Amino acid sequence: MTTSGTDPRYDALAELALGTLPETERAALEAWLATDPAAQAQLRALRESLGLLAVTAPAVDPPDHLRARVLAITGQAPPAPALVTPPPTLPGATDHTDHGTRHRRATAGGLVPWLAAAAATLVALGLGWQSRQLQSEVDRLQADLRATEARLATTEAEVRSNRTRLARVQAESAILAAADLRRVDLAGQKGAPRASGRAFWSRAQGLVFTAARLPDLPQGRTYQLWVLTAGAPVSAGLFRPDASGGSSAVFDTPVSLPTPAGLAVSIEPEGGVPAPTGDIVLVGKAE
Repeated sequence: MTTSGTDPRYDALAELALGTLPETERAALEAWLATDPAAQAQLRALRESLGLLAVTAPAVDPPDHLRARVLAITGQAPPAPALVTPPPTLPGATDHTDHGTRHRRATAGGLVPWLAAAAATLVALGLGWQSRQLQSEVDRLQADLRATEARLATTEAEVRSNRTRLARVQAESAILAAADLRRVDLAGQKGAPRASGRAFWSRAQGLVFTAARLPDLPQGRTYQLWVLTAGAPVSAGLFRPDASGGSSAVFDTPVSLPTPAGLAVSIEPEGGVPAPTGDIVLVGKAE
């Protein structure tokens, strides 16, 4: 099992912790450990878990041959064997289990639970490490998704804005290229002597209007463009200038609109009115 999800060297950490890693692989693994703090933390966790298991594992008597070797090294004499009275044997029964066999069974019985617990701990640690790695990957992918969605939203807004500008440019081009084009120059009036404007009108295509140096609007007010005819003025539409007082707009006008005698701009309540009521800031006669 590769606990890191990608690096097989993490598998070798369990063997290193258990002391079963071949010497031929130890040098390379320890060199990698010296440069990888995450791997060092994993190894510490493995060793701590194995240390706790060693403390809680049941005690097991060492084999007789190992006890003899230890006593020989330390110069101690082996203790005299204790006299053991054999259990009574029933008539006709034979004990086929010698001392060595019973000892091996006892030893195996003590080691099996320890090894099983050690294996379970290693599996749990590996799964925990893999879970953390997967969660990190999920977090990274979610962050990438949010960034992609933000870029997509920005791109969509730019596309909408570009489409709007393109539509206006195409409308202006159609008006200025119209065969029935008429021009109107507008001059600033008493309330806005420095303001100026210009309009191009085509019965078939509509009206293009530009203005410069218009005064700032009071709160709740807007500019309204009027087509002056022989009868009552006809509203062409509403507009608001930019911070510098400039404005550029395209208006649709009905084909049935009477031939303009001129254009005017007035300051009106927000939303516009059916007939001029406010101050006139621009006026011009049609050519």
